[in-house]
Amino acid sequence: MTERHNTELHHLLSRAIDGVVLHGESDRLRELVRELEADLARVQGHACRVAEKLRKAERAVDQTEAYPTETSWIAEVQESDDQWMYLRADCDRAVVEQRIASMQKRFPQWKDGTPVNGRIIRKTTTYTVEPAADREPLTHLAKGANAEDCPACKGTNPPYPFLCPGPEQQPTV
Repeated sequence: MTERHNTELHHLLSRAIDGVVLHGESDRLRELVRELEADLARVQGHACRVAEKLRKAERAVDQTEAYPTETSWIAEVQESDDQWMYLRADCDRAVVEQRIASMQKRFPQWKDGTPVNGRIIRKTTTYTVEPAADREPLTHLAKGANAEDCPACKGTNPPYPFLCPGPEQQPTV
């Protein structure tokens, strides 16, 4: 829709709101509204296509992550012997902070007068796709060899007789 159409639409809509639409103007107003709806449909369709392309690009960029990263928080307090004691773990950091504050409020210091210190540990778990190890393809033994001894036949349960279907053995000279 052009700038001129926008101006005309704005003018007709403001007159319609005031209740002063003339006979010929109502048809033009309907026409402009239809054009506007068509433009909106094109823009929405384009926006959906762009959003889908962005989602595909994001998936293509990070093909190494098998599952979303998981983050949890662990609360610990330092005992009087400088050892860290586990208090609580949660996926919400605020819950862990509240647990440390509660501990420090109830027990501001240990019996020996050492203050109760707390710390928060972030635990992040990632699931990364690792490339498969490059292995040489398994090759069959000579045709007619025992299939149980053949690395390519191992675990395939060939039909009786249990012979490897490998290549013909070259005659020795």
